[in-house]
Amino acid sequence: MLLSNRSPAAIAVLLFGTFAAPLYSNEAADDDPEVFSTVVDEIEVKIFVPAEVEVFRGALLHSANASFKTTGRWAELCKQEGWVHVVTSMRNVRKQGNRGPRLHKAAIEGLQQCAQAKNHPELAHAPLIGVGHSAGGLVTRVLDRESKRAVTYAIDCSWVVKPESVSPEFALVPAMFTMGELPDAFKMLPAIPNAYEPARKQGLPWGLGLQPGCKHDWGNAGTMMVPFIKGVAAFRIPDDWDPRSGPAPLVDMKQEHGWLGNRSTMGSHFATVASWSEYQGDKSAAAWFPDRATAYVWRAWCSKFPPVQLNAKTTDDSSKLSVYKKRSGVSMYPAAGKDIELGVVLDEGTALKRVRYFSGDTLIGESSAAPWTFLWKSPPVDQHAVFVEWTLADETIGVSNPGLITVVTP
Repeated sequence: MLLSNRSPAAIAVLLFGTFAAPLYSNEAADDDPEVFSTVVDEIEVKIFVPAEVEVFRGALLHSANASFKTTGRWAELCKQEGWVHVVTSMRNVRKQGNRGPRLHKAAIEGLQQCAQAKNHPELAHAPLIGVGHSAGGLVTRVLDRESKRAVTYAIDCSWVVKPESVSPEFALVPAMFTMGELPDAFKMLPAIPNAYEPARKQGLPWGLGLQPGCKHDWGNAGTMMVPFIKGVAAFRIPDDWDPRSGPAPLVDMKQEHGWLGNRSTMGSHFATVASWSEYQGDKSAAAWFPDRATAYVWRAWCSKFPPVQLNAKTTDDSSKLSVYKKRSGVSMYPAAGKDIELGVVLDEGTALKRVRYFSGDTLIGESSAAPWTFLWKSPPVDQHAVFVEWTLADETIGVSNPGLITVVTP
């Protein structure tokens, strides 16, 4: 488990450290038909139940330190994947005891109650996908107790679950851990040699990414997590599974099924990635990813302060990409059917020769002349991790940091 920036270095202290854990927001009214609310063992449970989904294929779970929303990154992911979004909120979490079992009880009983109240019995056995920041790493305490239905998890936090501290079944669940590259008072980075590297030497399918210029900041972590989660879920949840028939027969995913990234090249402008069969070097020392698309996004995500960054806006100016800044996310929420103009922001003195725009590993378009723009006609409803592959006049090749362009469901 990775935990967070608001917690101290030692695990026990980390879990009880000082942080402001936001509870659910009042953005969604209690009478919203897409929202189910309950309280289990003094833990507030709110579940977003997208109206357009007829049969649900999973549940995205935030266990702590997350606000509840019916719009945005996670809500759109759930709409597109056919999932509900479960947010459990334990008040004064740092002072609470028995948190793992209680958060587990709240999530599972909350889903069971929601299944009955919303007439979606498939939710009682829905596959679980975990995500979180800081104390949100407590989601692993829930998933470990539900390892047979745990698909994957992605955590932005300050320590890693050691394989020997969890069940053998849960240790095999594909996971993504992100954290800042800079040392801070919480001493997160020592967790890499102490926990992550031993796990990889055991062949566990675990990814790792260090965010440039960050300490324990959420920053652009969501842009890395979304493609990882989607890649694992696409592999592990069978397309032909009918959720009304019973629990999903999740497909085992091993490290040999994925792609690898050379961790020693993190921070360069074009980190080394390759498929398992083609990777050159010590595979046990490499970061793991479920597919090529996620590996390409990782290469862009850990590019350290490149001279070329992504810019984007809809042609009617109704939506614009937030330009990359350290410790900040890069995102955009255009409506379906809008055309998007992709462009670049250049450091002073940068001599460009060519740019190519990618969504994951898919080439969108390219330009070889100023102003270096490309018109992306009506991109499909999806969450696109978009970046620029640039070539300078001296033939140097690199990539920008990625932005998550979420084309909103109509």
